[in-house]
Amino acid sequence: IAPYLAPLSQGVRDFGDAPDAAHVVKVCGNYLIGAAIQAMGEAFTLAEKSGVSRQDTFAFLTDTVFNCAIYKNYGKQIAPEVYEPAGFPLPLALKDMTLAQALGDETQTPLPFVGVLRAGLTAAIAKGRAHHDFAGLAREASENAGLSPEREIK
Repeated sequence: IAPYLAPLSQGVRDFGDAPDAAHVVKVCGNYLIGAAIQAMGEAFTLAEKSGVSRQDTFAFLTDTVFNCAIYKNYGKQIAPEVYEPAGFPLPLALKDMTLAQALGDETQTPLPFVGVLRAGLTAAIAKGRAHHDFAGLAREASENAGLSPEREIK
C-alpha cells in the first residue's frame, strides 16, 4: 500500500506489524497538538492581561523560538480568537484526547495533562462551541482569566 500512499502524502512510515501502531502515533500527535493549543491559549492570555498584544506576542514567538507549522497555523486562530470554520471540530479533538487517556490507562502510562485538555474541551462543547476548531480550546484560558469573548483583541 505504501507505493499508493507516497504520492498523496509527505511521507510514508512503517510503525511495525501491529495493526494499531499508526493509530497510536496519530493519537500521540493530536495529544501534542492539544498541549500546544492549551499552552498558546494560556500564554497569549497572560500577555494580553499584562498589557501586551496577543497578535504581537504570536508574531514574535512564531518568528523566533516557535517557528514551526503547529504554532504558526494554530496561533493564527488563537491570537485573534477566531475558531471558525472548523478544520477539526472540538468533539473530534475530545474523542482523540479520550483515546489518549484510554491508551495511557491501558499501558499504565500517566498522562496528567490529557485531563486538563479533556476538561477544557468538555467545557467548550458544553458552552455550545462544538462547531469550533480544535484551536477553540484556547478560548477557555481567556475566559478562565476573566476576559470577555466580546472584547477588542489587539
